[in-house]
Amino acid sequence: MKYLFVLLFSVCFSVGFAQQDFTFNDDLDFLIHLSSNKLFHESDVYFEQTALKVGTNIGQLDSLNYLMGFLYYQNDSLKRARSLLRNVGPNNPRYYKSKLYHAYLCMKLNEPDSSIYYLQKLEPSTSNEVNQLRDFQLAGAYLLAGDTRKCDSISLNFNSTIAVLREEQINLKSYSEIQKSNTRKSPFIAGALSAVVPGLGKVYAGNNAQALSGFLRVGILGAITVENYMRRGIRDPQTLLFAGLFSAFYIGNIWGSALSVQIVKTEKDLENKSNILVGIHVPLKKFFN
Repeated sequence: MKYLFVLLFSVCFSVGFAQQDFTFNDDLDFLIHLSSNKLFHESDVYFEQTALKVGTNIGQLDSLNYLMGFLYYQNDSLKRARSLLRNVGPNNPRYYKSKLYHAYLCMKLNEPDSSIYYLQKLEPSTSNEVNQLRDFQLAGAYLLAGDTRKCDSISLNFNSTIAVLREEQINLKSYSEIQKSNTRKSPFIAGALSAVVPGLGKVYAGNNAQALSGFLRVGILGAITVENYMRRGIRDPQTLLFAGLFSAFYIGNIWGSALSVQIVKTEKDLENKSNILVGIHVPLKKFFN
């Protein structure tokens, strides 16, 4: 099947352009065939040739960018898809779909600031539902950029008439609270807590199992050290050995607690980011598809 399309591709270049037998719709159909068969190099070349034939016909250029943008998106070529969808003009009937997906792809490619910029530039639609989606995406982009204050400010006006969007609006508010709670946790506080009570800093970080383990290790070594000191004195080799072990585990527990906060923060940030992106995509997909 692949060779058949390559052959057809060659025939189109040698004959199609010379005789102008293909209509614009034929070109679009052929691009769909190439992309669906993962002949991406061929589709890129044919896309450029079709764009040249279209020339200054804005309507056809918009349709071409829209079609190829979503074909690339469906095949996980996200940067190419984002570039094409950005070029869809306001006269195209799928303009808002293209722009909202473009903003979503900016977020997915870890560029929330770009998403904020383009969403703010987007003119309001005559459709209230589309405007609700745009505001929801903007709040999500601010949250991904770390600006919980602006996210919460937009969230105050959430009152969607779309059931799936209303559910995700509630979820976005909870993700904002998670992010604020995660940001407030300090490695310094975790270390200080573990200095007072070994393991307490890991409870603060959210690692309860490690907290109990750390408390038992340091506590047992501390008790053995004190017992040896009481029986044998400070200069006894066994006392010095256990005192050294106790000190090492005590200091290690303080350092581990501080480090644990940073690790847990990173893990929760990644999980929260993933949930935000899924939450933005779900209503987008359901509304436009």
